[in-house]
Amino acid sequence: MGKISDLAYNIGISLNQEDINAHRQTITPTAQTLQGLSTEDRLAYHANNQALLSENKEQLEGEKESGDGFWNKDYKAGKGHPQLKYDAGAGEWNSETASLQVYRDYGVAMTVAFGSPIYPDATAALRHYLSNSGENYQIDLESLMKDSGIAPIVQKEINYAQSFIEQNLTSKGTIDFHSTGARGAYAESKNWFYATGGVLIYGGGSATYDGKGNYTMDFNLMSYDRYNWDGGKSVTILGQKITDDQLGAMHRAGIAKEYNMYGAVPLRITWSKDDPKPKVVINTSQTSR
Repeated sequence: MGKISDLAYNIGISLNQEDINAHRQTITPTAQTLQGLSTEDRLAYHANNQALLSENKEQLEGEKESGDGFWNKDYKAGKGHPQLKYDAGAGEWNSETASLQVYRDYGVAMTVAFGSPIYPDATAALRHYLSNSGENYQIDLESLMKDSGIAPIVQKEINYAQSFIEQNLTSKGTIDFHSTGARGAYAESKNWFYATGGVLIYGGGSATYDGKGNYTMDFNLMSYDRYNWDGGKSVTILGQKITDDQLGAMHRAGIAKEYNMYGAVPLRITWSKDDPKPKVVINTSQTSR
């Protein structure tokens, strides 16, 4: 084993429950891992969207099935969110006794979580898992939406919303709308692929038509993923191969915990019948719907 492997092994073999709790005290709070959170605008629109995240969380509780989510391109008038579902993951939390090997694997995971600055969002998500809180986690969707694997799906979501607005808002006025399903997408950058793998994208908001060919849409772009472990997969970070089975065993042993990952970005989108290409900006002034 190399130096990192030796360090990970030595940490893991020496860990007991008390040591693990001590390590958790050094884990960076989730909010501190979000890029740009120190700016006033970022704080404002994250605060505004917390109500949206909380509202959708209620629909997700207890909604478990095989496979994460579904594909649906339809929108409908009114306020609401699609019914999202997720798979059962690694099983019941704290249902097994932790073995020495599980503690060793935990040490390896801790080494990766604190030793890979080139994958900031991936390691932040792993640290949250190892913190064992199971609390909801807000990702930096503004960053994720620029990933080459996610951006085309975001564009499709916006285009479908535009089409719905044009078909249903034919005279001067305003309409509320929301997606009835979510689009699945896989991140292509290693940072975001290790953080989320696949993620569900959906949205809703309100739109106004001035009767002269000009549209303005306040669109809440949303994302959801369940940070869990299905088995049979693995990743290699810092030369360390980490499998879903190893990470899932920590959840069942009660020393780490699966959780829901949410993202929210309020967008202001404008276009016209003469120029249908959408112009998209972050809407820092938007309030929660």
